[in-house]
Parts: sequence; structure tokens; C-alpha cells
Amino acid sequence: MTHRSLPNSTFDRTAGSHSLAAAGQRGRSPAHDCNNKAAWVTLGLGVVFVGCSEFQEVSYVDLAAAQKGGAVQRGWIPQWIPQSARILREAHNLDSNQSTLSFRYERSEQFSAPSSCAQVRPTEARRAPFSMSWWPSDVPPTTASVTHHHTFFSDEVGRAFLAVSANGGEAYYWRP
Repeated sequence: MTHRSLPNSTFDRTAGSHSLAAAGQRGRSPAHDCNNKAAWVTLGLGVVFVGCSEFQEVSYVDLAAAQKGGAVQRGWIPQWIPQSARILREAHNLDSNQSTLSFRYERSEQFSAPSSCAQVRPTEARRAPFSMSWWPSDVPPTTASVTHHHTFFSDEVGRAFLAVSANGGEAYYWRP
């Protein structure tokens, strides 16, 4: 982005147009300068707050890219996912620590849930915290549409869930 300095200007309220004015020109008051400064400070703060979001969504081509991006070190992507993980899509809320993660992996890797997880019935899995376009509608399934497309797991206290495709090759992890 290129920034340029503009000459001091005043707004002629009666004429409704900008007119360039040199510093100290008649018609310019200290109150006018304060109003301009307040407007710029307000605009600057608005830009800062717009840029700070509690919700973030990130995609990685593979596990190495996620590691390089710091997502594994920050805990948004678990360390136990398969080394062959690719097409990782991750979304999280910084304040609540809720997150969703989808990834694909090589079926030959024989991925299984971590030892801290136990298999649960599909209806025992809590809903994912976010509605994402890449998140399947049957993970977890509603009671009206129980499917057998995934095997579901939960950690010991139900804080995190994992759905592994019955055919292998894809998994979904979420912390509601």
C-alpha cells in the first residue's frame, strides 16, 4: 500500500466542497484541527479492531505446512494426526478454544484414534461448534439421520471428538 502526504485541507461546509488551505489561513480554527485528529484516531482504531478477530479459519496443504505455520505448536492441530495428513482445514475461536479440523490422509497409514480416546455412539458426539462449508452435515449425525459413514471417538471427558471415515482416508476433529 502506498501512503502519500496530502496538503492540509479544510471542508467548506457552506459550499460543500474541499478547498486546499495553507496552515494558518483564515477560517481555520483549532477546534477544526482537533475534530480532524479525532476522526483520524477513530478511523485508525476502527482499522485495528476490524483486523483483530476472535475467529480464524486456515487451510494447509499438508502437515508440514501446518507445522511451519505454527498451528500444531499452538494446539489448533493435534500432534497425533497422521504424517500423511493433507488438505487440512482448521477453524478456531481464540477466546473459547473451540475448534474444528478436517483432513485427508493416506489409507495405507492405518490411522487410529489416540489412546486417550474411546469409541462412542454417533449420537453421543456433541455438535461441532461452527458451521463450515467444508464440514459434512452428518458429523456428528442428528438422531433423525444416523449414518454409518464414520466411526466416532471422544476423549475421556467429552471435550473433544473425532470422526474417522469408515472407508479411511479422511477424519474430522472438533472441540465444542
